[in-house]
Amino acid sequence: MTVLSLSFATLNFIPKRIFIAFSGGLDSRVLFDLCYHDALIKKNNIELILVNVHHHTHPSEDSLSAFAVDIGKAYNTKVQILHVEPACPAGASLEAFMRTERYRLFDSLLIPGDILATGHHLNDQAETLLLNLLRGAGLQGLCAMPSLRPQGRAHLWRPLLAYSKEALLSYAQEHALVWQEDPGNQNLNFDRVFLREKIIPLLEQRWPKAGEVLFRTAHNMRNAQEILSHYLQHDLVSLHNDEGALNLAALKKFAPAQGLLLLKTYLDQHNYRLSQAQLKQIYQDFVCTDNDAAPLFEYQGGKLIRRKGFLYFSFFG
Repeated sequence: MTVLSLSFATLNFIPKRIFIAFSGGLDSRVLFDLCYHDALIKKNNIELILVNVHHHTHPSEDSLSAFAVDIGKAYNTKVQILHVEPACPAGASLEAFMRTERYRLFDSLLIPGDILATGHHLNDQAETLLLNLLRGAGLQGLCAMPSLRPQGRAHLWRPLLAYSKEALLSYAQEHALVWQEDPGNQNLNFDRVFLREKIIPLLEQRWPKAGEVLFRTAHNMRNAQEILSHYLQHDLVSLHNDEGALNLAALKKFAPAQGLLLLKTYLDQHNYRLSQAQLKQIYQDFVCTDNDAAPLFEYQGGKLIRRKGFLYFSFFG
């Protein structure tokens, strides 16, 4: 008998509602079953809500959304079907666009005290590490996916990261669960699918436990990141004014590499994440230029300005 359990250890609060990202595939189907039967969730009367996103990229998505509705009826659980309305811009990555729109829609539902739960597992973690490595990610990127992180006004929770897809499949078969196959998981134009279908099986032919090793590497990177973050947070305390703005003259005294990390950490505190290229441009425009200049940076609802030698961040819109 395959035993799976939800990892509540990472949560430091009891949520009011758990929104389950429900594609109808194996991973989300197992996640919902675990949540539905979990004693802690029942004891605390935590509301479960299935959320299915219709991307309008494949005809079979109608059946996936219908399946989510059917599961909700069978288990007397609320279901919300969200639709991606804008078309993917020309030249943009469809894979990245769908992910961005999916989480934008999730954010529209979430309020403080909520949890968005996803069925990401050990194999997904290995894929994420490889993807980030191939994109030239730094230490934080090589941590891959955290089990818990801020998501909009709430939190994103991945309680199944320690379990392999094989374990989820065994659980589903032993409990006679029914699920649907997402056609997007067969699209080799998607980087993640290409890694999953072509690269990782090849690695596992040579190194059978490659997935587990990659998962362990991500865990080790996260430990290193937590230690680094501790020291960065300590340095940031001396750089803040009473309004929480960043002292640019003091920041400039650090070595550029450390200064960039401190800038990134400052923005991470506001849940505002940028690319390395954007961070370098901000560092150049705000830290390295003359104090009389008045640079402005606006991107995805966030704004940075310099006033009296301090960097101020705010969300707008």
